[in-house]
Amino acid sequence: MNRLSHLLLFFLLSNLSYGQKSFEGLIKFSTNIKLLKNAPSVYNDLPEVYGDSLIMYYSANGDFKRIHLNSADFGNGTQDFNAKNGIIIFTKNNGEKDTLNVVKNLLELKRKTKINNEKIMDRDCECWEYMTLDQDGDYAILNYCFNLNTPKIDPSLYLMYQDFFLYDFYELSKRPYLKFSLETKYFILTYTADRLIEGKLSN
Repeated sequence: MNRLSHLLLFFLLSNLSYGQKSFEGLIKFSTNIKLLKNAPSVYNDLPEVYGDSLIMYYSANGDFKRIHLNSADFGNGTQDFNAKNGIIIFTKNNGEKDTLNVVKNLLELKRKTKINNEKIMDRDCECWEYMTLDQDGDYAILNYCFNLNTPKIDPSLYLMYQDFFLYDFYELSKRPYLKFSLETKYFILTYTADRLIEGKLSN
């Protein structure tokens, strides 16, 4: 049984927790990276760095964990977000660790726009686009999509995650995202949900 099957089995065998204040459970995403024509060769390893899929586990207290699947030995392993201090701990598959403070947004918003709906997991999803500039003055386009019939989350739990306008999105949607994309001048990274399971992770 592979890593993904183990994680899903933990959820299916756990006591499901419905009606709670904020969504607790996992969303499994397919990962796609498109390198643009002008991308320097240093970006060629991005698909191996990110892997082919991602699991995002939401805790009821606002903490979450992202788990990259099928990434290379030098690639991304996990990202653990602490909702109280706004710190993410990055762990690579080779054991290397790093931290990032996401309390401050490093992107400058130029425009936020509702764009065309998309169908994700056979659900009609509302989508929003954030046109931004990074610290170097280069553009970064963020897209988030959500569905109103998915479990609610408490946006106040994510007040410490200002970077990438994540708190702004949660305040808008009151729902987890089912699609996220980041477009830069060198690549487009897209996470698209294909499974959502409610419930607390079994020990």
